[in-house]
Amino acid sequence: MNGIRLFITLLALSAIVALNSCSEPAGPKKYPAPVTYLLATSIDSNSIMIQWQPSATEVDPAFDRYIVKINGTDGYSRSDTILRVSNPHKISGLNQDYVYGIDIYTMIKGGELSEKTSVVWAPAFRFTEESSGEPIRVYEQASLNGCGLDLYDTESNRARVLTLDSSHFWNLGLSVGNNVQFGTPSLLNFNYKDNPPCYTEISDFYYDTPTLDIVYTTDPLSIGVFSQKLINLTEIETQIKSHLIVIVRTKEPGQSLSNYAKILIKKIDGKFLQGTANNRYIECEISYQKSLSVPYAKKPIH
Repeated sequence: MNGIRLFITLLALSAIVALNSCSEPAGPKKYPAPVTYLLATSIDSNSIMIQWQPSATEVDPAFDRYIVKINGTDGYSRSDTILRVSNPHKISGLNQDYVYGIDIYTMIKGGELSEKTSVVWAPAFRFTEESSGEPIRVYEQASLNGCGLDLYDTESNRARVLTLDSSHFWNLGLSVGNNVQFGTPSLLNFNYKDNPPCYTEISDFYYDTPTLDIVYTTDPLSIGVFSQKLINLTEIETQIKSHLIVIVRTKEPGQSLSNYAKILIKKIDGKFLQGTANNRYIECEISYQKSLSVPYAKKPIH
């Protein structure tokens, strides 16, 4: 599997242990019960989606609502009121240049609140088209359409597919031979001459999922083990039932800190590679965190 292991998101319940002896320190507050397993994902450059395991108090007649408090590193602060049917919940009006602490409380009639359950996250750019307005398609090296991917172009605020002449902007590259390989450009057998590509590492976590929208987590993208690598799409094609999502971090020339992204590679009619000879391609969607060292462009295990 090219050193990549499938990271499956599991829903888990958090246990709250009560101490029975009155001589012991008081245990955590049991009622109303907090929600458990609060997860987040980036929807676009100003939105986050959260979901959670409902509070045990939700079935109690005294249950009233959930209160979500959002506090950003930019000083932004607000509270949302959520009914039991509004799970997951979209939080809009945010700024992808900042990180947000999200706290959710269970409230019962009369206004009493549970202990909070928290997650930290940030919005991220979502790209389904490249700067030309076309779908993001990275082509084989025989094509004139470009076999390198620039995850973020500062002029268009989109991704770009580029030819070898612009390889110094490449964050990822595609090679089609006996196998279809996608990943760290410097590991591809291309002659970059005086245009070496960007430094890119790929996480050992990958995901089998139909859309970026349901990739929730409590942990930042940085928790994986990152290394320069190529993903052999031919080798893992039969293992992926839907689409493949990989996590990358990349440094532009002269940059000491990384930008994080998750890349969805579409599997269409059972194959990653589409098109006809000399013009074959893979099609991608991208969630890209523009701020340096903000690894919240993702869904792993609690």
